[in-house]
Amino acid sequence: MTINNRIVTVLIVAILLISLVVVLAVINQKTNRKTKSLNKSFQVSSSSAGFDKSLQNEKNSKIATTSSANLNIPKNLPNGVNVINLEPIKGKNGNASVVTVQDNGSFVIAIEATLSELPNESNYTAWIVKKGSDETLPLGNLKKVESKYILSATLKGKISDYRTLIISQETHDDNVLEVRILEKTL
Repeated sequence: MTINNRIVTVLIVAILLISLVVVLAVINQKTNRKTKSLNKSFQVSSSSAGFDKSLQNEKNSKIATTSSANLNIPKNLPNGVNVINLEPIKGKNGNASVVTVQDNGSFVIAIEATLSELPNESNYTAWIVKKGSDETLPLGNLKKVESKYILSATLKGKISDYRTLIISQETHDDNVLEVRILEKTL
């Protein structure tokens, strides 16, 4: 592949990611849902420094991005951009694509999942497990948008500080992981 083809590929991926950021930021702003801080070492913040300066000035805006399982993303993504596909636990159904973007001491994680419909008293929750620990840290509840479930968050540190990403089905809001649906070792 020539240098020009690589540059075009990187630009196309960047444009795709930025477009998806803007779409989900608008969705997040419309729902105006507040995300609570989980603990001192794990924090969901409202924006990612340097990722999209125009969104930082919006009150209650959140950086968001997504990927589709059908999106043909090139193998040579820019440094700091990763795509992960979550796999169903044995006996469970669904799939999810995750995009992570490393940016100045923090990273944005965005999830788009295809999952079955849930009863009203249940929700899907995303979790992440830090390396060297068995503690599952909740990222938040996935929101249904059209036929997909989505979530985005900004975490301090590096994606390499974490070892596993999980989506579970929850009936209690108690920060205790209940039924694993999708999972992937990072």
